Amino acid sequence: MPLKTGNYLIYADRPDVSGQLIARRQNDDSDGTAEPKAVVKHVRPIPPEFAVWQVKELIGGKPNTYGLFNRSAYATQIDKFVWAVLRREDAPPEEWIIEPAPDRPDRYTIVASSNGSAWYVPGGEQHHIFCTPLGEPSVFQFVHIED
Repeated sequence: MPLKTGNYLIYADRPDVSGQLIARRQNDDSDGTAEPKAVVKHVRPIPPEFAVWQVKELIGGKPNTYGLFNRSAYATQIDKFVWAVLRREDAPPEEWIIEPAPDRPDRYTIVASSNGSAWYVPGGEQHHIFCTPLGEPSVFQFVHIED
């Protein structure tokens, strides 16, 4: 089922990283800059207010195309990584195609409409979500929360 515009928590859904929230770092505003912020998997719990994503359906574009915003910063890709950007001059917003994962209820893949690169959750000690045109995209659980 396609997503509707609203507020969501996004979780990684792969056996080695299942249940880990995807969002900006909890304390990344403390550096006092408006530089792009890394979108990461959180290996430790964080307060939900730091992990809420605004998912906005883009009207007039391709089906299942959305803008993604975490704490007022839009998600885009820069140098093959996913970043939350506060200023348009740093990078343009990306339009993301979010489609249901085959045979996986309430699970989705996230693919850049500009170049077909998909979000991928790294394993191990790596935390920064990256975009790759190769291989299977990661699957994510979107949990709708009260708007």
